[in-house]
Amino acid sequence: MASDRNAVARVHVDGMTCGKCVNYIESKMAEKEGVLQVSVSLEQKEATVTFDRKTVTSAEVALMVDQVGTKFTARLISEVGTIHIDGMTCHSCERNISGKLSELESVYSCQVSLEDKEAEVEFNGEKTTLEDIVTIVNNIGSKFTASIPDP
Repeated sequence: MASDRNAVARVHVDGMTCGKCVNYIESKMAEKEGVLQVSVSLEQKEATVTFDRKTVTSAEVALMVDQVGTKFTARLISEVGTIHIDGMTCHSCERNISGKLSELESVYSCQVSLEDKEAEVEFNGEKTTLEDIVTIVNNIGSKFTASIPDP
């Protein structure tokens, strides 16, 4: 699972035609403030960008990819972030949290780990934030205390 204050943006990229396009996007994105790691797939037409949530948002990352060159157009697919959850005592707690988050239209997937005391959540970064997801978990009941891990 991802950790600390970092998150991952999945960005759809149109206009790539070869390996040089991939290298160009990766090298230009690596220069951007807040971008920590970039992996581009020509076959999947996707850039996976690890970024510092304190510096940029997933929507800003998608815009950065879109502005790398006039040949490319990009749009945000999703953001993936990790939250820390105290108070889980059994697998029923995992299912309860996972079920509540999965009911949300803006959440695409959620993996809750009792052992790691974490949830990795893939969501629509244009409609919700990781802070919103923390609030939702904290409102499930008084048993759970969710937070965004510090570095």
